[in-house]
Amino acid sequence: MISRILKATLILLFLSHLVQGQETQMVYLNSELAQVDFINAKYVRHMTPKSKDTFQIKDYYLSGELYQEGFVKMIFPYLNRPGGNLNNELKANRNNTNFFDNELHEYRQPIQIGKFTTYYKNGKRKSEGHYLNGLKEGKVTQWYSNGQKEGDYLFSDSLNQVFLDNHKTGTERQIINFFDSLGNQLVKEGNGVYVKYEKGPLLDSGRLHNSIKEGVWKGSFKSGKSSYIEQYENGLLTRGTSIDSEGNSYQYTKLIVAPYYGNYGDNEFYSFVSKNMVYPIEARRRNIQGTVFVQFIVDELGNTTQVKTLKGFYPACDMEAEKAVDLANNFKPALIRGQPVSVLLVIPIELRLRDVPNTIMRKRIN
Repeated sequence: MISRILKATLILLFLSHLVQGQETQMVYLNSELAQVDFINAKYVRHMTPKSKDTFQIKDYYLSGELYQEGFVKMIFPYLNRPGGNLNNELKANRNNTNFFDNELHEYRQPIQIGKFTTYYKNGKRKSEGHYLNGLKEGKVTQWYSNGQKEGDYLFSDSLNQVFLDNHKTGTERQIINFFDSLGNQLVKEGNGVYVKYEKGPLLDSGRLHNSIKEGVWKGSFKSGKSSYIEQYENGLLTRGTSIDSEGNSYQYTKLIVAPYYGNYGDNEFYSFVSKNMVYPIEARRRNIQGTVFVQFIVDELGNTTQVKTLKGFYPACDMEAEKAVDLANNFKPALIRGQPVSVLLVIPIELRLRDVPNTIMRKRIN
């Protein structure tokens, strides 16, 4: 560990020397690109301001090689409805990718904009494409680590919205061309057999017709610990079965299911929060009102964990909101291919004084 720290420190000193004289910030990132301390870092990010909220970024492996480069815009973190459709892909054990802004004293979320390029440690390109408001847009090209082209993929807002609306299309992208690592073309202009491996295990395989999934598709989760088999008709999932690392089987007809609170979703969640909050006496006396944005994780059992305030307005009120959310352990967990997963949510809780003391006005997210 000590030798790793010494080596990384020398590299960081070298990288810092490259950007001296510029208003460049340096932060440490883990494998999920979440901001962490140095000990848990996998990458080092250099952020050079180009405007008030826009930064040019260059992320480096700890060994000094460039990992990715492009531009990000810092925004307030996305909002998720506890019982509705999530506006981003659910990820198991999702980490906090928000950055703390010392000047604003609140968290901001970097979203990718414009051209982005990622690289392997050997310096060869891994992927290249464009982003629009944090989502891939247009053609994205990917390569294998040996320099062979992997494929061309098409992303669009309409494709992403269809995927989010029904979670049955199996993908938010179209596969246009695909090659194996030896350069053999398996999919041409959206037609052929797609076979993707990831560090050994089969990740995804099946037949494409005009870039639409057809028939039986098989694969495994990226962790390699779970497998699945699915049936598609006209690009839509009709049924699927996944098996976890312990041999448990899960049936599903949607690839992704958002967490849902109790039996009535949003209304029940905010009703619970309202009933379990007490307006702080000092805040009531001083007529302090506002909205606190709370981040938390709904785990595989439907419990809330790692509750914290992303943006508050009065410490005592923020703490009351956190306490109430921490007690809200009646979620049906999020599901990916039928299997329960953890997911991160950010929600606003509005505190408003009424004529009746100690009551709190609830705000529903539309």
